[in-house]
Amino acid sequence: MSGDVFFKTVHHFFPKLTKWLQSVDDPRNENKIIYGPSHLLWLGIFLFLLRLGSKRKIKYKLSTKDFLENLNQLCTGYSENVAHHDTVEYFLQRLEPEELYGVRQKMAYRLIRMKALDKYRLLEEYSMIAVDGTGHLVYKERHCPHCLTKEKDGKILYYYHNVLEAKLVTDTGLALSVETEFILNSDGATKQDC
Repeated sequence: MSGDVFFKTVHHFFPKLTKWLQSVDDPRNENKIIYGPSHLLWLGIFLFLLRLGSKRKIKYKLSTKDFLENLNQLCTGYSENVAHHDTVEYFLQRLEPEELYGVRQKMAYRLIRMKALDKYRLLEEYSMIAVDGTGHLVYKERHCPHCLTKEKDGKILYYYHNVLEAKLVTDTGLALSVETEFILNSDGATKQDC
């Protein structure tokens, strides 16, 4: 997909997306901010859209004049450089997940309101929602009291979290996340009852 097609697609389906990204509650010290939230979030989005594989590739693959021009077109404001991958990571580590959940909900609401998904309804009436539990985050060290553990021969291999995900799905394979709920062991249990 060329840059022009991408811009047209984003602006057709989500004309306020950059505004939504820019309006997340920025957890950083406002006196030290160089790159706005939309700049950093778009870099994170492109990391996945372009399948770069690692944050470091932002520096090596996206720090071009052409990419910066395109990024400035998407974002509010003007940046002289593409943010360093450490800046993106710093921002994302401090951003509350609920901030991005709000953007996701606005995107799903927009698609429903503009009837973009109507032709995929079951029996021309029902939206299909698939709900599935899956392992989501894996850590080498315990980072919170809710971590589950994967053990072998009495030795802890890793810590992890399970998540319950609800997605609006179509018969074409499109799956749009509409809600995410982390499954926590609040009663001191070490395994899930599923």
